[in-house]
Amino acid sequence: PCQELAARSPAKPLFPADPALRAEADSLIAAFQNTFPRSTRPSSRAAFLFKGWGGDLVPKGEILQALNGVEKLLAKHPEGPFFLGKAFSAVECCWAPFLERYAVQVPLLHPEVQPYDPAKWPLLAAWYDAMQSQVPCYTSRVQGDAHTWSYALAE
Repeated sequence: PCQELAARSPAKPLFPADPALRAEADSLIAAFQNTFPRSTRPSSRAAFLFKGWGGDLVPKGEILQALNGVEKLLAKHPEGPFFLGKAFSAVECCWAPFLERYAVQVPLLHPEVQPYDPAKWPLLAAWYDAMQSQVPCYTSRVQGDAHTWSYALAE
């Protein structure tokens, strides 16, 4: 999906031109599979929050591990705030829909876990801030609201 999106906007490249950074972008996109909890139910509304088809909630420890994993990936470019540093890239396009849902839905399921907590995950909090302030289409097209994501959990 990120490759297709990048092909649609050649005027504003989503992948770095530098081959080493391009390989790193691909690596960060691939890291997605090993960062979020495994054996979870696929869902466009509440991804990586429920185990299998039975609907058991992903344990808090696995959610914390995922958030710590995201923080570690963001630390590869501490100049941030994005995954590859100062510039928005295809990596954000792949991660944003899921991190966006986590920001709202995780606290509803595990109230003591707040993904947008600068004390616990400062780089992730900076990423959320940058997505809201530096990527205009994020707040107008991608970012949901607490009401919508709460309703998605109820279905």
